[in-house]
Amino acid sequence: MSIWFSLSAARRAGVAGLALAAGFAASSGQAHAAAHAADRLGLAVVRPVTSCDALAALRFDGVTDAPTTVTSAKVEQTEKGAYCRVEGTVAPAIGFTVELPMERWTQRFLENAMGRQTPAWASGCAPVTDGEFVVASDHATGPGGGQGDAAWTSQMQKRIDYAYRGNHQTALVAKALIRAFYGQAPKFSYFMGCSEGGRQALMEAQRFPEDFDGVTAGAPVAIDSVHNVFFHPWEDHVNRRADGSRILVKDRLALLHAAVLRHCGAVAGLIDGMLQQPTACRFEAAWVQCATRGGDASSCLTPEETAVVERLYRGPADEAGRKLEIGGWPLGSETFWKLSTASEYGDRETKEGFAMRRLFLPPDGEKSNAQLEAEFRYDQNVYDKTMALAPLYNAANTDLVPFEQHGGKLILWHGAEDLIVQPEVSLAYYQGVQKLLGAARTDAFLRYFLLPGMGHCTGGEGPNQIDLLTPLMAWTELHRAPTSLIAGKVADEPGNMGRGPNPPYMPPAKPTSFTRPIYPFPNVARYSGQGDAKDAASYVSVRGPIKLPQTYDTQAERLIGPDNQKNWAVSEGRLVALSR
Repeated sequence: MSIWFSLSAARRAGVAGLALAAGFAASSGQAHAAAHAADRLGLAVVRPVTSCDALAALRFDGVTDAPTTVTSAKVEQTEKGAYCRVEGTVAPAIGFTVELPMERWTQRFLENAMGRQTPAWASGCAPVTDGEFVVASDHATGPGGGQGDAAWTSQMQKRIDYAYRGNHQTALVAKALIRAFYGQAPKFSYFMGCSEGGRQALMEAQRFPEDFDGVTAGAPVAIDSVHNVFFHPWEDHVNRRADGSRILVKDRLALLHAAVLRHCGAVAGLIDGMLQQPTACRFEAAWVQCATRGGDASSCLTPEETAVVERLYRGPADEAGRKLEIGGWPLGSETFWKLSTASEYGDRETKEGFAMRRLFLPPDGEKSNAQLEAEFRYDQNVYDKTMALAPLYNAANTDLVPFEQHGGKLILWHGAEDLIVQPEVSLAYYQGVQKLLGAARTDAFLRYFLLPGMGHCTGGEGPNQIDLLTPLMAWTELHRAPTSLIAGKVADEPGNMGRGPNPPYMPPAKPTSFTRPIYPFPNVARYSGQGDAKDAASYVSVRGPIKLPQTYDTQAERLIGPDNQKNWAVSEGRLVALSR
């Protein structure tokens, strides 16, 4: 059997006359119920027209860019019904899994980033909770793809697959399987990811604008080439004396955090003891530094400690103070700083060596981890080396016009207390798209949400359970832009970014102790003065205090803009850049 289908046919008609709650102003439970009702009314259940076994013989001629093999197609049973699980490979090494419901498919397709990265950001979304999506993932873009594997040295194709090819080819395979299994293409296709998965989400919108109708990109490593070289070792680099001892330790952070909230509360907007827009505030040493040297430092930081704090907030820089990255650790996040000991950092150094290996061209990309660690410097020379593969890995192309013309919708989101990927990166990218297209045109298809108190993709002191998929569906299918998201505080982690076998449905949302609305940037939430302060419905949207546009005194800001990506191939074992 041979399959061919046109991606241009993926332009989807909206579902008219349905009452899907896109604003989510009342409560998350009401929103989810409305979304479920709309789903039942709007998109009918479609059943398979062939057997699961038949998919094992499917051919993908003209669909994928390389030979594709289905290695297994078998029926799996769950308490919510059976599904057909298909696994296979796109040559040379893109492994994929596609899970197709046999009883309740409602014509939607969801691809998860990072090798089966669990969509913890769809908590309570009824269709995905009930297993109504076809769900796909590839194994070339997550840890299973070998980012920490020596194969990155010799197999250049792994770098291309990780950068952008893996998710795209998986999308093509999944859509071919859907058409063969159900006799029709999906009406709506979605992609979700966070961190490197967020980078991959942006990459899909930038490089393959017709793959997906709706995309959520959380905490994206948009400038991967620079970030994964300079950012992660910075904490250890600035917080060690020549003898290896630590300068700033964890028990000193409480007084720092108290000072930040005291001085930044009005400037950055305070809610529930958390800063809503941390970058609106700038740290000043006088807030915490001891007035005299050698005296009692129990209620202040020494000049040496304060210097470390300043450098952590500022972010990676060379010895002359020239910034090499967009920013550093966000204000307000102090209670979560790890401040690793030298022994704790040892394991991380090995991982950084692998990251540098994949981000450098030969000969540096062929060196051992030990060599890379020994030669690493925070200087312009190393920065310049990262530029060679920036057009491969970076997802910082602000020209989203093809995605806009396809009718695509993009939710960009970031935790305000993220210590792994700076929130400034997402804001800088959002501003870059606005600069190119204008604010009104940008906001018609792209909304940016900054979540107070959230860490990297999940967790943190603030509300950490969120459903991004339901509002994305409302926007994509009914053209109802999200006026707010609802985040709820749960006692433990609301989900995870774990990998491994998972049936095509999410567990239900967990009970929350309070909920808060998250408004499109630059707006923030303010208590209305009426109603239960624990209920999101008691808050209103106001313009946040941040001054725009934000500017970044760094050459890394120039990596964000239009026309900065290239296609790549492998020739005689070497990466070769092609014109796009």
